[in-house]
Amino acid sequence: MLAQRYPDQFDGIISRAPAYNFTGLILAFNRTAKALAAPGGAFTSGKITTLVSAVRTACDAQDGVADGVVSNPQACTFNPATLRCAGGADTGDACLSDAQLAVIQSWTTDFSLSTGHFLNTGWALSGNEDDPLAWPGWVTGADNDPSTSAQFGFQLGLVRFMLNKDPALNTLAYDPNANPGAVLSLSALLDATDPELTPFRARSGKLILWHGENDSAISYRGTVRYYTQAVAAAGGQANADSFLKLYLAPGVDHCAGGPGADTVDLLAALDAWVTAGTAPGDLTATKADEHGNTALSRPLCRYPNYPRYNGNGDVNAASSFTCASP
Repeated sequence: MLAQRYPDQFDGIISRAPAYNFTGLILAFNRTAKALAAPGGAFTSGKITTLVSAVRTACDAQDGVADGVVSNPQACTFNPATLRCAGGADTGDACLSDAQLAVIQSWTTDFSLSTGHFLNTGWALSGNEDDPLAWPGWVTGADNDPSTSAQFGFQLGLVRFMLNKDPALNTLAYDPNANPGAVLSLSALLDATDPELTPFRARSGKLILWHGENDSAISYRGTVRYYTQAVAAAGGQANADSFLKLYLAPGVDHCAGGPGADTVDLLAALDAWVTAGTAPGDLTATKADEHGNTALSRPLCRYPNYPRYNGNGDVNAASSFTCASP
């Protein structure tokens, strides 16, 4: 928002997991909350395990090594329908019912108003949804109760108090298409979706975008969408590279956590870019163990590249990986 609305405020900005389309994001939460609340829609931990296992089996090794993190998600074409229970009814944790597949459909697809106004980019299935700060914290809730999830609380607040001014409203019965004008008015106030960054670029501003690919709060695909639009608005990749970089962190939750390498010194990279004109290239990210020691390191690649295992060497060392094009 600062780069778009107040381009004179900062010489450099780091935007990690940006909720730049806040209104649409929370209304996407509302859509998925409805799917989870539908009869048979709630997920048990066993159901999540079944989904995660299937995604990893299909996609984990596409980055050169099966290490529990899908680092090349653009190559992942897993179809959740392959997990459908016979007849679509819930027959146990080894499969997904039609109601649960509808939850995944809501979660992974883009969301627009009936007027055609785009609201939110769908999430990718990462294969790490079982992390406590992923689906259990953000989507499916504690003890398989979706109303305890973070997304439920966010959609409750925005729909009741910001869109409808009704603290007693049943948000699961709310239809954003009933009053699209209210949605668009709130979006104009809260959101920062304008990809035109010419004023920021004109004063030599630098912007680093970063997003964890296991972020269950905000879709990393949404950040990719914004980045792609900003590149086009800048007149192409060469122009955009002079002031804009995007990094995606495989296996990392919302801002931190998850099985991936979640720690990187973006501030040093930004400082060198702003003060010395040294544009950041591929960086190195780490993950600490419970004692604060480095347990894992990975290249943090400039989008659209991803860290690919070289075929030999320590799978926990960044030196065993190379940033490769998908």
